[in-house]
Amino acid sequence: MGKHLAQSALDRGHQIRGLGRSPKSLTSELRYKLERFIVSSSYYDIPAIEQAVRGADAIVCAYSGLPELQLEGQLILLRAAERAGVKVYIPFAL
Repeated sequence: MGKHLAQSALDRGHQIRGLGRSPKSLTSELRYKLERFIVSSSYYDIPAIEQAVRGADAIVCAYSGLPELQLEGQLILLRAAERAGVKVYIPFAL
């Protein structure tokens, strides 16, 4: 889901920063278009998450998988966004 959301936002002229475990899951074209990609070891990787949200205008969360990730992961990301002063947070539940 995240790849599709990123591509859609890029097509609309937005700058996109990725956060995930592996940039290799992205196409080389998409990787090239990203502002940057922050590698995270897990959804508990607070330093990576804080680096990813720093300076962002908005966060679009496309976490999928385990219910724990949906709840805990989004809460961790939301709290990091709040600390960074991000005013817009859009969660996608899959």
